[in-house]
Amino acid sequence: AEAKKIAIAMMQEHKPGWKLPSGLSWRKDNQCWFYKKSVNGKTIALGCYPNTIEGLQMATSAAGLFDAVYTKEFKAAITEDNVEEKRREIKERFKLNVKPRAKKRKARTIDNAEAKKIASAMMQKVKPGWEFPSGLSWHKGGQRWEFKKSVNGKLLSLGCYPNTIEGLQMAAFVARRFDAEYTEEFKATITEANVKEMMKVIAIAMMQKVEPGWELPSGMEWNEN
Repeated sequence: AEAKKIAIAMMQEHKPGWKLPSGLSWRKDNQCWFYKKSVNGKTIALGCYPNTIEGLQMATSAAGLFDAVYTKEFKAAITEDNVEEKRREIKERFKLNVKPRAKKRKARTIDNAEAKKIASAMMQKVKPGWEFPSGLSWHKGGQRWEFKKSVNGKLLSLGCYPNTIEGLQMAAFVARRFDAEYTEEFKATITEANVKEMMKVIAIAMMQKVEPGWELPSGMEWNEN
């Protein structure tokens, strides 16, 4: 479901009105789109495609090719005796490696601009007019959103979030909670001597909004680095 949301959001940004081709399903193990169709009651595999604009364009092209080859005339010529031959004919005409990779592919990394484009497209579908929370930036190495805010001249990390609707909603929630706690009055009370203690106050206040009664785990302390 999440992969479908991302795919549709990406493609509709590129091509409004785009729809997921029939026969395309998400392979969680290989992290790719698997395209298969039924030929005379038997499934034929027509390749795996990455969850990118280019990959989905290829899958859409493959769907178009299948429809062009698997016409009513072609279908009418299939019998129980020649079905395997006809399936091979379709594969040959596609010139595709129809076997999904058994080995999981390494996910393609995306940069800040592409991540922001994908995130904006996703969130605008859910909440028109949605804007990026201040302090949210793309961590290319981790392929996640990192939320950081400056507190008394020092950066405070407030977690990493996946590039999904749920992840971005959580990041926006954390941003709102931070703004609610880090008021001008609160800021005025922070000094070099008490900054660690004040960070604990912010952390506890934020977490107790999510989980009443939450306490800072023993051994956890503020690290300026």
